[in-house]
Amino acid sequence: MVDPMPSAPPPEFFGNVIRELRRLWVDSAAERSGVNPAEVSRALIIGATSDAEVRVNQAVKAAVYVGDDRIVDLDRAVELREEGDAEAEIRGLVPDAPPDEPFSFYDLRLGYLSFDLQPRRQRAKRHLTTAEQFWHAAQDLVMRGGLDAACENMFAAAELATMAMMEVSQNAGWGHSRRSEWLRANGHAHGLTGEEAAALEVLHRARNAYRYGDATASRVTPVSLVELVPHVSAVLTAARSAVNLAKPTE
Repeated sequence: MVDPMPSAPPPEFFGNVIRELRRLWVDSAAERSGVNPAEVSRALIIGATSDAEVRVNQAVKAAVYVGDDRIVDLDRAVELREEGDAEAEIRGLVPDAPPDEPFSFYDLRLGYLSFDLQPRRQRAKRHLTTAEQFWHAAQDLVMRGGLDAACENMFAAAELATMAMMEVSQNAGWGHSRRSEWLRANGHAHGLTGEEAAALEVLHRARNAYRYGDATASRVTPVSLVELVPHVSAVLTAARSAVNLAKPTE
């Protein structure tokens, strides 16, 4: 069943959100910088806590995509709007905020509002989507007896699921070992047993033996590898819960 398209926000949504942004961050930040809050026409809030960085008016920068092939700054976008340029429809706007930071932005002259309070969650969802693909491949390979390739796919599924959990925990890290250590140390917080939390580490040790035939790389037997299947399934389930995706595994 296809989910229905989300309905448009009510007309008062724009004003209500800006009112809250002003109440929580903008007005006080403007006063601290000597700006009359009533004269703030645009604002960028970087962060979502009391210590968020707040920029107002000319301190706010953004790239505005207009028409088919132009990128302009905010002031030029306002000018095009005021000139009534029929080819200057705004296709998108990217505020000058770090990619991993939550932000809120509005420009009253453009009538534009955007915010992303959970940027890591979107990346986590992408990791989990890819993990699901590797996981389905691994399950099929196990059933067909293709354990060499199954090991690699199980490892990829478990690692990407771990990366998803790390993202939503604001604790992303690089490297197979770093992720394996994180899951072993933090798996219990996501409802995993000690054996389940160790699955990525075990698969990391086993993958060279099963992928390249390096007999010295691991002592994980084929039976032990198959016994890891429910542990990897548990890691996927924990990741789904962490990013609020209740998608059952097959």
